[in-house]
Amino acid sequence: TIDPVQNESVDGSDVIMNIFEGLVRVGLDAKPEAGLAEKWDVSEDGLTWTFHLRPGLKWSDGSPLTAEDYVYAAKHVCTPATTAQYLNMMTDYIEGAEAYYEGKGSDESFGVKAIDDRTLEYRLKAPCPFFPDIVSMWVYSPLKKETLEANGDKWTQTAATYVCNGPFKISEINSGASVVLTKNENYWDAANVSLEKLSFRYILDTSTALTAYENGEVDGI
Repeated sequence: TIDPVQNESVDGSDVIMNIFEGLVRVGLDAKPEAGLAEKWDVSEDGLTWTFHLRPGLKWSDGSPLTAEDYVYAAKHVCTPATTAQYLNMMTDYIEGAEAYYEGKGSDESFGVKAIDDRTLEYRLKAPCPFFPDIVSMWVYSPLKKETLEANGDKWTQTAATYVCNGPFKISEINSGASVVLTKNENYWDAANVSLEKLSFRYILDTSTALTAYENGEVDGI
């Protein structure tokens, strides 16, 4: 699946990491670097992390992306009906997330808050110095509430309903055959995205995939 909440596979994450970007992304040196958050800070007790979003962020459809989109996404992950594959990446770290999942918590006790449109706060259960690495994972991606509410779990099945925020956006979904990505002009760092198009083909037979690679039909498998 290319749903960042549902995915638990390598092939799904290969696509997702090109069409979604979190607050923090993994740099070429495998260390966390600024993504949609231009900076972040942590309280002296290590329990409160505050991320400051870049100005003028947009979804692939051109609509504004705000801190509230991260709050909605976190609560979506912690809703039992969602059946999030990496639920524990929230409940193990975020204060009130486990109680929220169990139906014992509330919006007020849930440890993810939008202070304003560009300021996002996470309250942790215990100090976690590697929390920036945690939020780089796709399960911490923002989600557009209107898209999910209008399309339910089918929002990832067509290019028209798939709204994302990364360097690329989906231009084609060919069921069982391929997913085609094109450059997202609304990405905050679009000026530094050199590729115009990426095609992911689904080739189930490994020998066929290897032959396609050896013949130069694909650049990687």
